[in-house]
Amino acid sequence: SEQMVVYLFGLVGGTLLGLVLTTATTPYLTFSDTAVDPAAVGVPSYMLAANWSSIGVFYGALVVAFILALAIAARYSATIGLGKALRLGED
Repeated sequence: SEQMVVYLFGLVGGTLLGLVLTTATTPYLTFSDTAVDPAAVGVPSYMLAANWSSIGVFYGALVVAFILALAIAARYSATIGLGKALRLGED
């Protein structure tokens, strides 16, 4: 359950931080001279676009990797026993 909390905070926190940073920096991207007013030239302002199906596939792959990591950790901790797991750092 501790690993699930870590994975959840990492997934949600990373997503929120990415969205905030993307929306905060996108308006300041310039690919031309600063003296040119984009509205006067007829160039529309920047717009954030995302391929949501690819993002969904990526998050699905992350969830599968998290479940696999949890299963491996649970199996390992079940096979070594509690006493041995608690004494791992004693040596």
